[in-house]
Amino acid sequence: MRKKFILMLAVVCTLQMKAGVLSTCMDSTKIETKYCTKSLPFGSPSNEDAVAIGSLWSDNWFVGVSGGTNAFIGKPLGCEDLFGRIKPTFGLTFGKWITPSVGGRLYYQGGQFKDCNLAAQDYQHLHADFMWNVLGSRYGKQDDVRLGIVPFVGVGLLHNKSNGQKPFALSYGIQGQYRLTKRLSATLEIGNTTTFQEFDGYGKVGRFGDHLMSLTAGLSFNIGKVGWKRIGKSAHTDAEYTYSNHCPTANSNIGDHYTRNDYSGLNSLRARLNNKRWDGNTPVQNDSTYLFDRNEHGTSGYFTEMQNGNVCIGTPVYFFFELGTTQLVTPLQLLNLDEIAHVANEHCLRLKVVGAADSATGSAEINKNLGTSRAKFIARELNKRGVESDCITLINEGGISDYTPNEANRQTKVMLYHR
Repeated sequence: MRKKFILMLAVVCTLQMKAGVLSTCMDSTKIETKYCTKSLPFGSPSNEDAVAIGSLWSDNWFVGVSGGTNAFIGKPLGCEDLFGRIKPTFGLTFGKWITPSVGGRLYYQGGQFKDCNLAAQDYQHLHADFMWNVLGSRYGKQDDVRLGIVPFVGVGLLHNKSNGQKPFALSYGIQGQYRLTKRLSATLEIGNTTTFQEFDGYGKVGRFGDHLMSLTAGLSFNIGKVGWKRIGKSAHTDAEYTYSNHCPTANSNIGDHYTRNDYSGLNSLRARLNNKRWDGNTPVQNDSTYLFDRNEHGTSGYFTEMQNGNVCIGTPVYFFFELGTTQLVTPLQLLNLDEIAHVANEHCLRLKVVGAADSATGSAEINKNLGTSRAKFIARELNKRGVESDCITLINEGGISDYTPNEANRQTKVMLYHR
């Protein structure tokens, strides 16, 4: 009896295991990875980070002037406290920013200092400094960057005019910058110069130990071309930007993250409008060749409407502005204008540019003027990108309250049409 029970139990377990395997095979999902690309031919509001670059030689030079105080702390130290060592100093600066974060300068300082015996001595200091703006990365996201925090380090020569000493010196410190206008900035700097003990005529020869601390305030003025060109992380050429959303698959090249824009989105849209039964996969040819069913007039009525310029192609592209200004919330939106201009010129399209303001703020007259100014701003940017003024129609909506939150009403939209 016990042997029969064990045999039955073994059979049941075997059947259960087999059933479990079959169930797993039947219930499991076969995953097929696909490669999908979302092409946005008319531009999409972009929040991608960007980098800012400038010309290596011609852009973003600056000159500056500053004045303040210094205090000499050497070896031997002397008996006076820090405030008793203070003497006036001044400085002249000439330099260049290579990137928003990296720059260099030549800095001339002069004046007097008090040695360990509190006797005033004349000095000059010329040094070259490497500068690093720790807030420079913000230029990749916005135009209106006003604050800069700039540590620096450099080397140079000190000249003690009183005793003729000309020792080598190290300079280092930190500078704060606040931009007042596009070209003018206020600066506040605390720095130190370290040199050999014999600089003031006292101390051991050949050993570091003399320090000249300074606190100065001044003005810095940009000369030549000012500003930075933004390059988004999306792949691009000089006249064309591509926005793609890639889904990597087993059959796709993982390293190929970006594709050249073939305007498949535009062709897909036209195909869907032309024939409701389009399978989504049939290749779409150019406008002169139709692969789809036609009505009694030979083509889709809605597609004919598009060709006559009565229907907006695709979705309007929106550009958002700061309160009461024609300044974009983020300059990265300008990337969308590159693509809009390219598509408009490539396909001989015309554009409507509709400016608006938020009716919740400002008077009706102010909002009317703002709507016009914002539309003109976008039109001028399109002109810079090769779109003729004859192809652009400006429309002013004034103050609107169509969107939530209210900030979304501070916008200009661009719509594309067939001519």
